[in-house]
Amino acid sequence: MRWLSKTTVLLNFPTFHPSAEAQVRELFKNNRNRLAQTPHWIIDVRRNDGGSDSTYHPIVQAVVGNSLLHHMVEFLATPANMESTLRVCEMEAPGDADCVKWAQSMVELMRAAPPGSYVLPPGLKSAVIRVEPEPPARKRPQRVAVLIDKDCGSSCEQFALTMRQSWNVKLMGRRTYGALDYSNLRPHPLPSGQRVLQYATSRSLRLPHLPVDAVGVLPDVLLTPPVDEAGREREVAFVRALLEGRPMDPPPGR
Repeated sequence: MRWLSKTTVLLNFPTFHPSAEAQVRELFKNNRNRLAQTPHWIIDVRRNDGGSDSTYHPIVQAVVGNSLLHHMVEFLATPANMESTLRVCEMEAPGDADCVKWAQSMVELMRAAPPGSYVLPPGLKSAVIRVEPEPPARKRPQRVAVLIDKDCGSSCEQFALTMRQSWNVKLMGRRTYGALDYSNLRPHPLPSGQRVLQYATSRSLRLPHLPVDAVGVLPDVLLTPPVDEAGREREVAFVRALLEGRPMDPPPGR
């Protein structure tokens, strides 16, 4: 988190891995008062390697003041998927009791379904759910730019799809990686013992109407790719100027 001026803050999130969730929550808790007084936010998720949707939940809470529509995923019920789902918490979120509870409930649903069929996660009965802002009266930024690029993948792309539903948000940069339609990777150790295959166990119920894997998530404002790290900083400066209403030429790119 870096304040670029009295009115603009830059928040950089290089990952949404579950291990970063506590840090993200602490970041917003410790800086809530100053953030509430800052009308312009730049959220940089360029090169974000994804992770877990729950990690970016505090960001959505802090920014989005309107209701959101979330398309759910459905899981393929197979013996291998049941086994790998039971192992995923130990590998990705050791000691997380909520993860274990969810995984066990998910496996129970898979066992009750015909092999090769798809099932919704525990507690869900609809392909789309509506989520209201929480808390609704919270003071939120006036203008938010989310910087995306070709390295933003998986949960980073879900973050972009969620944020673009907010009336005060614009996506800027380049299209994302395109690895979201089939997700919830599960580990499968290979016979050599030296490699672990990660494979998808779910598919999005956005399909076939809104695919991401083919083209990525497209920006609202296209910026040409920067040629170096200095170019990435100039990109931030340009977006800041847009938010603050100052004239500035777009940064050169390749």
